[in-house]
Amino acid sequence: MLTIKTHQGKEIEILLQTELDDPIDAGEHVRAYCHLHGSDHQRSLSIDKASGWGHCFNAACEATVLVADWNLTLARQLIRTNYQGLTARSSAYPTTRHQS
Repeated sequence: MLTIKTHQGKEIEILLQTELDDPIDAGEHVRAYCHLHGSDHQRSLSIDKASGWGHCFNAACEATVLVADWNLTLARQLIRTNYQGLTARSSAYPTTRHQS
């Protein structure tokens, strides 16, 4: 998962489909447990399958997410244009190279 801070100050969590916590298909959306606030009893993260955009409906969290696998072009663009505000929260996106 990557956290992108846009030039307007908005934070967007970019994650891979494999990082979704126990997702279930709900028609046009996928519902999953929120990986940010650690929801325990309901799937508060709702993601539109067509666009890849999602939102956590927990009032304390309200995260905005983008599933990169479902909108790769936009995910790449967000990373490229907002690289300065990039923080890594997962080893799936290494920030440094390890030399042997």
